[in-house]
Amino acid sequence: MALLRSNYPTILRRIVEVLPPLKGDVTTYDVVHSTILKVVRDSHVLEIDSDAEFVDYFIYRSKTVVYKAIHDKKLRHKTHACYHETKKDL
Repeated sequence: MALLRSNYPTILRRIVEVLPPLKGDVTTYDVVHSTILKVVRDSHVLEIDSDAEFVDYFIYRSKTVVYKAIHDKKLRHKTHACYHETKKDL
């Protein structure tokens, strides 16, 4: 938590620079919050010594959060093929 507290401004600045523009109901702060929850529970963070390494790891985890959000959104908008066949038969 000390690494997170001391590097929070740097993390916010880097995330805005690195992440793609977010559309829809997901904001940058949502990504940061979800990433904090993932990083706090991650045992790999205990092995990190330097601030730069922690920020890089946090950015990496935030990219995975964004990827998962985009993937989940695509899955929500897909419809099942059987639905189309059934609807066409009516």
